[in-house]
Amino acid sequence: MTTIPLELEREIFEIAIRDNRDDTDLKLNLSLVARRVQYWVDLIQYELITITDRAEAHKFFELVNRKSQDFFAHAVKALCITHDVSADDASRILSVCTNVQQLACWVVWEESLDLPQRLSGLPLKQLSIEVGHFLNILLSQSALFLNLTHLDLIWWPSSPHIPLKLGELQKLTHVCISGAGRSGAESVCSSCASLQVLVVIPRWPTDENAEEEYAFDSRIVVAPSDITHGDPVEIWDDVVFRRPENMWAYAENVVLSRRQNLDGPCLAAAVIMATLYGYEVQPDNDHFVALSENAIKKLSESVFPGAMAVNTFPILRYLPSWMPGAGFHRFAAESRQLTKEMREVPFEFVKQNMRDGVDSKSVVARLLEVNQARGHDNEAAIQEVAAVAYGAGADTKKAQTEIDTVVGTHQLPEFKDRPSLPYVEALYREVMRWRPVNPLGVAHASSADDVYNGYFIPKGTTVISNIWAMTRDESIYPEPERFNPDRFFTADGKLNDDDIILTFGFGRRICVGRHIADASVWGTIVSVLSTFDIAKAKDASGKEIDIDPQYSDGMVSHSEPFICSITPRSEAAKSLVQAATAAETNDF
Repeated sequence: MTTIPLELEREIFEIAIRDNRDDTDLKLNLSLVARRVQYWVDLIQYELITITDRAEAHKFFELVNRKSQDFFAHAVKALCITHDVSADDASRILSVCTNVQQLACWVVWEESLDLPQRLSGLPLKQLSIEVGHFLNILLSQSALFLNLTHLDLIWWPSSPHIPLKLGELQKLTHVCISGAGRSGAESVCSSCASLQVLVVIPRWPTDENAEEEYAFDSRIVVAPSDITHGDPVEIWDDVVFRRPENMWAYAENVVLSRRQNLDGPCLAAAVIMATLYGYEVQPDNDHFVALSENAIKKLSESVFPGAMAVNTFPILRYLPSWMPGAGFHRFAAESRQLTKEMREVPFEFVKQNMRDGVDSKSVVARLLEVNQARGHDNEAAIQEVAAVAYGAGADTKKAQTEIDTVVGTHQLPEFKDRPSLPYVEALYREVMRWRPVNPLGVAHASSADDVYNGYFIPKGTTVISNIWAMTRDESIYPEPERFNPDRFFTADGKLNDDDIILTFGFGRRICVGRHIADASVWGTIVSVLSTFDIAKAKDASGKEIDIDPQYSDGMVSHSEPFICSITPRSEAAKSLVQAATAAETNDF
């Protein structure tokens, strides 16, 4: 008879029971194989225990009497005790399961819950509990929760509505509240310094206005309507404790997508779309932004050096599209269609608004009005200019001081202030030089045979302008890798004449939408600097987290996501942002 190593045998049985945790017959059959197998299976079977009523609690106590004294202390890692279990029984259960890392204890507020002593030995990382009991424990023994990372608070109808103070829980990053209303959410957001995700379970699952009610903070995610504390426990512990794609992961993905939509190209898109087309970019999966991103992605894939053989050997373009290796024909057709949609769809959005009498206060709308008033037929030119801008997309303290001095702290900077803010201008130039978003520029083709520095350049040759090399020319920019806005000032403290932003190109092929793009980027920089402090984030011990700047490859290069701290500079700044946001919402 062939035998297998003990470690492999154990792994096989553990996989079997984990994949079929609720299969009682399987557990019985496995347990009959050998005593050692039963011990392995039991440890896994009792990793997660759910006790829903008094009868199940009493069955658990009977089971405790049959097992070794410390079995449940070692086995139970996740424990769910519902509101139908008495406070006394809950305390007894916790006195046995002393190494629980995930605990849901839903004893109602009316019952006195003796938890401080019971919880003192638990290495809790995730806790779900009625808010009144939690606050009592927090006030008397806050040290019990110092390792807590995930907290789920339940407001029963009888629960006290007391402002939460979660500042001591420095490791707490994920909070879920059920039945608390907007005031509870505001309390969590303001008191939890390390908060990353706040999941809100509305009082009424069918509340259609819930998303709008909690839209005041991007960290808040309204739970799917099928998740409530009134549902069967099987649903709750399946979502919270068991599945890899659980409630927390769902919420993290929502928050991450929002942050990505506020980063880099999406922030620029939001500014440009509002300016050009009078369109408010949606926080999730915006159709117009997706059009631009898809078109630029196709363009990047085709013009990056070496990406397409036809760029190196133009004669290949005469190959029929059905031949192997001639897939670039299909690629080109897709690119043309995406580019066409990028030009036409948002442009048509503005024209439709004008036909409907909607005043979008956009650049394109104003240009079209002037075009019609003068009897010109320049719609195609307006469409092209808008599309180009649509697709293109200790220093801060010094700039902030300049803004405060010139503009003040009770109003946002305007474009008329630009000539009076030379250091902000230098900062803008250095940002565009230090990390150009198109390191190799935009590929062009020579329109005629040419000779340059002894090199013959045939007509139709792809010409790539190496923006990265130009911005690293040490004869113009000493120490080019050093971020230094002062390089744009003369010896007497005035801005020099180096005002060419190479990202926008040069000569006759310069970007036709550069003025709009330039104003959008400058406006974003000055608005952020005037209202927010940007610094390194700090870990739980208060130590600054260093930033390792990473950038994406390709024709268009953006910063990869990184952790930092962005906070309002003052209450006045916070009010300015809120007022501007409200005004923008009313405009749309």
